[in-house]
Amino acid sequence: MILQIYKLFRFFFLTLFILFSIYAVNLYEGSKLIFIIYCLSFVTMFFYLTDKKSTYFEIFFSFYLFMGFWLKYIYSLIWRNGKVIASGQEFSNNIDQVLIIGILIAAICLLSSFINKKIIKKNFVIYNKNIKQSFFEYLYLNYKFLVLLIFVLTFCTICFFNVQLNIHQRGFINLIKFDPIITNLIKWLLMFGFTTFSCFLINTEILYKEKINFSTALVALIEIFTSSTSMLSRILTVKASFFFLVISREILRLKKNVKKFIFAYAVLILFLSSFSLYIVNEIRISKTKFFINIVNLKKLSLIENKVEIKKLIEDIDSNWVDPNSTVKADWKSPVWEKRKKVKEIGLLINEKHNSFHIIYDMIFQRWIGLDSLIVVFNYEHKSFNFLIEAFGEKKTNKSITFYEKISDLNRIIVNVDNSQIMKGNTLPGIISFLYYSGNLYFVLFMLFLLILFFSSFENFLKKITKNNLIFSSFISSLIVGRLINFGYAPKDSYLFIISILLSILIMIFLQRAFYIQTGKK
Repeated sequence: MILQIYKLFRFFFLTLFILFSIYAVNLYEGSKLIFIIYCLSFVTMFFYLTDKKSTYFEIFFSFYLFMGFWLKYIYSLIWRNGKVIASGQEFSNNIDQVLIIGILIAAICLLSSFINKKIIKKNFVIYNKNIKQSFFEYLYLNYKFLVLLIFVLTFCTICFFNVQLNIHQRGFINLIKFDPIITNLIKWLLMFGFTTFSCFLINTEILYKEKINFSTALVALIEIFTSSTSMLSRILTVKASFFFLVISREILRLKKNVKKFIFAYAVLILFLSSFSLYIVNEIRISKTKFFINIVNLKKLSLIENKVEIKKLIEDIDSNWVDPNSTVKADWKSPVWEKRKKVKEIGLLINEKHNSFHIIYDMIFQRWIGLDSLIVVFNYEHKSFNFLIEAFGEKKTNKSITFYEKISDLNRIIVNVDNSQIMKGNTLPGIISFLYYSGNLYFVLFMLFLLILFFSSFENFLKKITKNNLIFSSFISSLIVGRLINFGYAPKDSYLFIISILLSILIMIFLQRAFYIQTGKK
């Protein structure tokens, strides 16, 4: 029943994607043939890389590519008057050469996935009934309630302090200096550690109980919800959906309470994702409301060249008064009168800026893909030296990113209060970053190697973690997220690699330390 529904969904979405592609053909001003091949290439890639034989890396990677190259472009054509919106710029509707590159990218993904499925062995491990049980597995199986209680109290406490102290929140930089060890430990726990432990708990039940208790899966989902919300991350829906995919596959394999479990878990994910997105958006809006109005006014002054607004903005910038300042202000002073006027005009401009508008924007426009490729393609100074220069970029709180400079994207960095800076980064992604070289063959070759390497790495993880599919998929989702959001201070990727290796070592330690017995309990 569940498998039949899944197949129907795949067929439904395949039909839907093809219909939207056919409709968008008339809006494209370049070669209709190239556009049709482009759409079919990414639709084919998406469905081939998400079948039951694909690795989780392939599934996640193809999803992000599809959203960034197909969905975002179709949206731009249908709902943006046939113009391609790329990093704040509006490009011509005839981008045949860029679409050809997109076709080659989809073809390379198909080729590498085909090789991975047909040539490279994937079934390293089968479930073994004589598995040695580690001390920590024994501890969880015999004191489950206590372990879960301590785990819940721990991640709730850490998330609470993260919210209160603004230690690690997406889009905001903390100006208050804490002990680096404590700061980095909290960051690692929120992004890697807690979910790693959740994967350990679920896999322990699969190995020794041959089932997944709903209470354990619920705790894992609440942890993801709590950690993501405390970090003001808005990708919980995607992250939880990936988690749901793996859990569902394991439930189907175990054949215990399949319908009830999958339905209830899907409803919970939908509810918690929506709730988290609402909370995060409201917090972000409350933190940046005045700043957003200023930005919108600046955009309006540039577009419409209104002298009064431009003069008003200049006065505000030169006489800035922190709206959160505890210093008593003269509310009748000219500066505060101008601030009041800016707020009134800004609120009118910004009347559509609410949670619904942000969610709509995220669904269709926040994906990284074709837009950044257009920017890099049109940049005239591409070379391997330029790629090396981009790789040497350092993190900074005071200027825009390397990619934002070449795309002429004028981001504004602002002090939210005395403890935080709001600084969002626009990123090119791994494909556009590699294309800094100006060599398409290099890009395609590297993409081919990346897919094969990380698919093989996922299979290797299964081998060394007692076939822990939950954990392997989690690590693959992190790697894919890093690749898709690649491009800012790339040489600092060593920190990400260390975090991944630390998670793997801890998982191995939990599963293999202090063997105390043989066989299932």
